[in-house]
Amino acid sequence: MTTMSGIATIVGTAAGFFAGVYMPIGAVPSGAQALMKMTPFPYNAAAYRQILLQQPLATTFTGNQEAARASFEKMLGVRIDVNGLLSSSHTYLILIGFTLGVSILIFLLARFSRKAALARV
Repeated sequence: MTTMSGIATIVGTAAGFFAGVYMPIGAVPSGAQALMKMTPFPYNAAAYRQILLQQPLATTFTGNQEAARASFEKMLGVRIDVNGLLSSSHTYLILIGFTLGVSILIFLLARFSRKAALARV
């Protein structure tokens, strides 16, 4: 029980860092940013942030403040920078891609393990 609790704490903390919950993605070194962008967590967090901050950002950054808004969104992970800031639709497409990839991987692993189990019988 103690071991599982420790593992859950480590996994939960790592997921928080990968999502940019404890520290914004713009505040971590570029190597850590690259590692974070290889997981679905920052994209999921960015999708929620885009929905929740749409109106506050529109009222805060008015006029000719596009550069300031883009810098703010990049620093806090509202929009992820992958060769330019991703739009909402690109963020959703990446999330769908991660979901499909994991689903296919699970299907293939289940199929392989079933065949391996039947071969032993």
